[in-house]
Amino acid sequence: MRLPSTVSRPKAAYLQKYDKFLIINADDFGCCKACNEAIMELFEEGKLHQASIMMNCGETSDEAAKWAAKHPRYYYAPHLTFTSEWYDRERFGWRPLAGGASIVDNDGRFYEYEKDFQANADQRDVRNEIEAQIRAFYSYGLKTYHADNHMGSLYGINPPAIEKITDAKVFLPKNNFLLKTTLEVLKKYNLAFRFPRNVLPENVPPDAELGDIPPIAVDILAKIYGLQAKKAGVRVIDHLLFPYETKKFASYKHFHDATVQRLIDIPDGVTETFFHPGKDGFDLREMTGNYQQRIWEYRLLMDEEFWEELEEADIKVITYQEFVKYF
Repeated sequence: MRLPSTVSRPKAAYLQKYDKFLIINADDFGCCKACNEAIMELFEEGKLHQASIMMNCGETSDEAAKWAAKHPRYYYAPHLTFTSEWYDRERFGWRPLAGGASIVDNDGRFYEYEKDFQANADQRDVRNEIEAQIRAFYSYGLKTYHADNHMGSLYGINPPAIEKITDAKVFLPKNNFLLKTTLEVLKKYNLAFRFPRNVLPENVPPDAELGDIPPIAVDILAKIYGLQAKKAGVRVIDHLLFPYETKKFASYKHFHDATVQRLIDIPDGVTETFFHPGKDGFDLREMTGNYQQRIWEYRLLMDEEFWEELEEADIKVITYQEFVKYF
């Protein structure tokens, strides 16, 4: 089974048939050979509509972007990257395109952890790097309607640092220059952003590190940011689902079934979820100790039953192009 083509109909007719719209994105296109091979194959087999490209990974970024330019019928976006978390930093230690001393560690690579990036980043360096990555994406002749962010570093939120509800004040719009700067740049390029306007308790994954902060507080914060994005003129989605960690499941079938059920149960509106597919072999095991996650996510997206179950549940899979056009 191939995915149905994205639908181009008048807005009223398009919205009338469905209530639940789902964006499924493949993150990290360009990060390594194994992930490039997986994502290209998923596109070619008709199992994927969109992916976001990391522009900071040297030859593998170039490979992904050139392949995308030769296959314009699919949808792509820049995957804004400000951390370099893989343990082999000599080989997979990513560097900024625009420089900027505040966003790199002593060896000139991005910080390993979001909290270190957030603690040291200078607003000018962040702005320059976001623009450099977007321009690099466009330099291949690619088109897009949105951008997203690797590891959520630009959200300006680092949940493990929250110990009590009053700590959330540091994330209020006037104090969160990372998100503010991101929205300003995306407005300049007329791009939407992967950020949820709502955080429902049932959509918070079990592995989320919220400390003692109740989900309702995170939901309030998301709504504040949603209003901030609206004021900035940047489109954001209704809901965002982080993928389950495969290490929580005894088998691929358990992971498959849990993921399908979670996607079938999404609320009305536009929800996005993302995966990081990778093919075993190539350089996957050298890049990350969490290679099983990427292998199973690749297997899930390649699984015909997965797509059939979503279709049977009247889940309409769309891209950001349709989101911007119809919603």
